[in-house]
Amino acid sequence: MRRIRKSYRTILALALLALFCILIVFLMGLKPSRNKSESLSMINKLLEEGKENLDRHAYDQALLQYEESLELSQRMKYEKEIGKSLYGLGTVHRLKGSNPLAKEYYTKAVEVYSGLNDSVGIAETMNAMALVLTNTGEYTEALNMLLQSLKTLRRNKAQEEESSVLLNIGRLYTVTNDLENALEYTSQSLDLKRKLNIPGGIANALNNMGVIYRRKGEQDKALTMFEESLSIQRTLGDKTGVANSLNNIGIILHTTGHNEKAIRYFREALSIREELGDKSGIAMGLYNLGYMYSVIENHSMAFSYFKRSIDYSYEIKDNNYRLRGYEALSGLFEKTGDYKSSLAYFQQFKQLNDSLFNEKSKNQMLEIQVRYETAEKEQELARTRQISIALGALLITALAFFLAVFLLLSKRKKINRKLDQQNKEIIKQSKKLAEAKDLLSQNLKLKELFFAAANHELRVPLNIIKGFSELLENRIDDQQLLRYIEGIKNNIKSLQKLVDDILDFSMIESGNLRLEKGPVNLLHVAKDVYDIYHEQLKGRPVQLKVSKSRNLDKWLLLDEVRIRQIIYNLMENALKFTGQGDIHLNIEIKENPGSGYYDLIIISEDTGVGIPEEYKHLVLHTSFKTKPVIESHSLGYGLGLQIINRLVKCMNGKIKLESSSDKGTRFEIEIPGVESCDSSVVHKPVTLPANDFAAPGADLLIVDDSELNRRLLAMMLKENGFETREAEDGADALRAISVQKPELILMDLYMPNIDGYKALRKLKRSKSTSSIPVIAVTASASDEERENVYAAGFDAYITKPVDKKLLLTEIHQLIRKNLSFKS
Repeated sequence: MRRIRKSYRTILALALLALFCILIVFLMGLKPSRNKSESLSMINKLLEEGKENLDRHAYDQALLQYEESLELSQRMKYEKEIGKSLYGLGTVHRLKGSNPLAKEYYTKAVEVYSGLNDSVGIAETMNAMALVLTNTGEYTEALNMLLQSLKTLRRNKAQEEESSVLLNIGRLYTVTNDLENALEYTSQSLDLKRKLNIPGGIANALNNMGVIYRRKGEQDKALTMFEESLSIQRTLGDKTGVANSLNNIGIILHTTGHNEKAIRYFREALSIREELGDKSGIAMGLYNLGYMYSVIENHSMAFSYFKRSIDYSYEIKDNNYRLRGYEALSGLFEKTGDYKSSLAYFQQFKQLNDSLFNEKSKNQMLEIQVRYETAEKEQELARTRQISIALGALLITALAFFLAVFLLLSKRKKINRKLDQQNKEIIKQSKKLAEAKDLLSQNLKLKELFFAAANHELRVPLNIIKGFSELLENRIDDQQLLRYIEGIKNNIKSLQKLVDDILDFSMIESGNLRLEKGPVNLLHVAKDVYDIYHEQLKGRPVQLKVSKSRNLDKWLLLDEVRIRQIIYNLMENALKFTGQGDIHLNIEIKENPGSGYYDLIIISEDTGVGIPEEYKHLVLHTSFKTKPVIESHSLGYGLGLQIINRLVKCMNGKIKLESSSDKGTRFEIEIPGVESCDSSVVHKPVTLPANDFAAPGADLLIVDDSELNRRLLAMMLKENGFETREAEDGADALRAISVQKPELILMDLYMPNIDGYKALRKLKRSKSTSSIPVIAVTASASDEERENVYAAGFDAYITKPVDKKLLLTEIHQLIRKNLSFKS
């Protein structure tokens, strides 16, 4: 009986609980229908406010409003409003620069619109998605998406949206430098906006047309477009648009040499930005004015504007204009000769640039975290729907309700346990990845330091061997001994070539190689190549031919040192493996019609031993050697071709290899998109006549911690009529200078006690010694060291092994210059 009573009590309790749950579900069902109209009104209000905040660039407020509208739309199951909210969130993240998140939200919006069969909504979202793909460099995918969107909108006769897509296609072609297609699509967009009478759209399209014409070099047309756009924006009262157009006109005026007028336009644009409170625009405007004043060499005004731009950048946390401002100030102080301030701002530029890399990594981590939290919210919503279904099941039977709750709770625990395990595994893997990255970074740094140290240590003995060999050569008449010395000098050249190759290879591998473009005449280069290698081939059964295209005398903007290095390495490779026959070098410049750019083609062909088919894929990527063609010829070290391959890639070029055993080798290099320049900008180097010696018997101070290096330089200089004194470090040099001031100092950089840099700073701080010319003579031969030397205030930079002719030229020029200054 007790068991029966207990069962009845259980059943009664279950029945009461079921009735209670039914009541809850009934009340939940009433609430949405009662508030449906109010909720829809609230969602539309949030969407409208989000769009207004987007127009005002208040992205954080817009983000909150779109997130709230999405949450409410999902709760009420309003699919169309869900699509609008997702589109809005994608747009916010696109404008904030979070491209992965923008792409994610746009993709979800397309899925929603697809479910609604809303083809126009899909097309508009794809149009926005294409802007993201353009930002991330996925140009082909972006173009396909825009063309698909254009087709849909034309089919639905949505002309206003169609004009927007046409404009974005024009922008994409502008980014990829296909200016003809850019002009065609932007013109179509402009025509359609004029037909529909959309003034703001017309002004926007005119601005884009102006940018295209400016990039085509048609400055007058660009100016016309910008001025028409400005007129429309003034009529509309669109102050932001007015400021943009004024800024564009200012750029055109500067490009055409009307700098004072450009400054007036930039000032008006800045005034409008200040009126609008657009601090990002103010930072940009201040920078533009700083740049213009630096162009007209009003350095005080330039400094003032650059400094204010940096201050605004701090306030709005805009690292872009902070970075540009530091770089501009460094250059400005370098122009005025204030190298200390220049170096200080350059260091701030470098520190900020380095920190931005870490900040970018943090932002990527943050985006991953946001995506994870979004996924968690979606899972939570899914679980809530499951609970609602379970509650509905209670209407049938209380027993089923308890069973469903039990199963749900059990499942949630398993899911939570699984998620905890996954999170722990993710954290563990993240730590391992971070450790691996740190280890890789350390290894790369150690590799770079090793190459630098090896380079330095090799150059020091090379300098001594080379220098004393040259001194011996001038003191010996015995022909047999002279042949021995010639053999030593030839091997020194080979070893020096290896040292230079190691340094170049190290710079390229570590990403520190920078191309320094300047005017180059390939006709001069071709002549130098012929003169050098024709002389080397005398007495060998090998004929050298150098072919040139008709327009080879054009001046192009290239890194002449690296172009010569590519050609010389090709020729060295051909000479090394061609025992007899022909070596043919062909240099061509091909014009790209209508673009103003040229393609540089370099072809090297030889009839040498060739490369077996099975080894061709290794030649440009690993050290490679084949059999020697001359018994006395060195095989080399296999770095030359690798360096060529990497240099060509740095120039966005490509290299093609054709070869087979005993039939010769053909290399074809193509470097596209090279700019031309006016030969009038080329500065011809000033050289002194060989017999034009400045101040014979001049007193020179040699500062080096190596006695052999000092002795070598002293003997070399005394042969040429100079008096020399010696000091073994910076401290010793300062004591020697206090006793008697030299007319010029040759200073090693890295010495014990006081090194070359510290000694120079002490000299420059004293009025009595600040005018003494100082030449840095060092085994540290790198672009970075060269920049450090000139930034510190040295007057010249000579690397070891010392080139005697170059050293004497620098000494004569500096002494002459100093004498002229004193007189």
